[in-house]
Amino acid sequence: MSEKNWELFEENATKYLNSNIQVKNFSFLRSGGANSNTSDISVNLGSKNIFSIECKLKTSQAAQFVVFNDVENSIFFDSAKNKGKKDRRTPIIEHMNNNYNYYSSNSSVDLICDKDLMFDAVEDHYRDKEVLFFISSNHFEDFSKNFIKVIGLNELKDNFNISGVYRVKRSGTRDVPQKDIIHVKNIILEELGECRFATNGNKIYLKTNKTLKSLYLDHKKYILSAEGKNIYRIKKRSSTQNSNIIFTLTFNPKNFNDDGLKKLKNRLVSNI
Repeated sequence: MSEKNWELFEENATKYLNSNIQVKNFSFLRSGGANSNTSDISVNLGSKNIFSIECKLKTSQAAQFVVFNDVENSIFFDSAKNKGKKDRRTPIIEHMNNNYNYYSSNSSVDLICDKDLMFDAVEDHYRDKEVLFFISSNHFEDFSKNFIKVIGLNELKDNFNISGVYRVKRSGTRDVPQKDIIHVKNIILEELGECRFATNGNKIYLKTNKTLKSLYLDHKKYILSAEGKNIYRIKKRSSTQNSNIIFTLTFNPKNFNDDGLKKLKNRLVSNI
């Protein structure tokens, strides 16, 4: 399956760091991928992780968490399943409770709190994950021509625009259970006629060059996710809903004269 731009950026950013920073016994290893619980690049001294680097291509989501709405008592509260220290989420939730009518009036509304409050929540989230730097660009490759920058965790405000949203959405998707596969195939065959299916472990794919009227199937119980040209991964949507706070960072550096490599290199040297 063809890789997405953010995946290519993670790979190319890791190669860029290994090519441009040589400190004895240090290396950069891509470690994140689609797992949001793992940071994107591990900074290793020998085989030991020292800290991590987060990759951010153009505009990307960051540090989201679940918040519940107790409608009966008109109060938002933190989910016990959220990871990391509760302190980083508390100011945002307190702000929401001070503006309860605004945030409870719709299934998706922009955060209207001070930008510093959002930046603080994002910084605290990544500090918990032992992320000390970000690496960001508006392009996923060819960094000899396209600007790429290493950014200290305390420098986010000078290099990103930030926004936030409170959104009620389904909790996620998963691979189609074995018991559903025949049912899903029949639905697709009825709509598209002849087409091909492929499996890879628990994953099932649709291969077709026909025009799809919708990416949703069976009253939106299933969804087709594009994985390449004419290739779609079939997933089952969750029936439960979560209300999330989602932050979005957009790369917009004030200083294009500093690529941040020297600062990162000095940090590595200080660990020797």
